Amino acid sequence: MNFNNEMLEHMADTARIGLSEGEKEELLSTIQEIISIADGIIDADTSGLEPMEHVTTLKNVFREDKVDEPYTREIILSNASETNEGCFSVPKIVE
Repeated sequence: MNFNNEMLEHMADTARIGLSEGEKEELLSTIQEIISIADGIIDADTSGLEPMEHVTTLKNVFREDKVDEPYTREIILSNASETNEGCFSVPKIVE
């Protein structure tokens, strides 16, 4: 794909971004470089490769769920600095 100055100006207008001539030149060069790299990836010969589900061989290790007794309200609130009627109480910070 050939990305040109006209396409860059259209993108900038659509995004409502003002660009100086220097910024346009730098951005155009960067975008053309990115497109060139992407074209290289697209054109890569992958005919001898098997499809992959993941790029690494790492696997997740899961543990069995273990049911414990639930915490009581008293235990949970025992760590709170302030409580009010069985709830956490925090200082008001918004007027």
